[in-house]
Amino acid sequence: MTPLTGRARTHDEMFADDAKPGDYSINEDGTYALLECPCGCGSMMNLPLYGNSSASSFKTSTPQWYWNGNRELPTLQPSIRDVGTCRFHGFLTNGVWTFCSDSGVHS
Repeated sequence: MTPLTGRARTHDEMFADDAKPGDYSINEDGTYALLECPCGCGSMMNLPLYGNSSASSFKTSTPQWYWNGNRELPTLQPSIRDVGTCRFHGFLTNGVWTFCSDSGVHS
């Protein structure tokens, strides 16, 4: 599947009618990312973050994703997998989504 460029949005914009698959929002203190699944299923993912100056600087035993600190072109590591709905599996790197070969996307 072709990589998909996401758009940086505010939290409220994530729930607007013009929200698109792959859009993302990082909360004000940099501790969570709200993501619309890039496959188009409409699922929203809320991921705890670490690793930048405003988020906690260390990883805990709770699953967390490293964030590069860039709100406009975020990179999150490790890969992201939606285990609840479509089974999307992929990466968000510099604001671009790439799909892993085992991703269970609809399209």
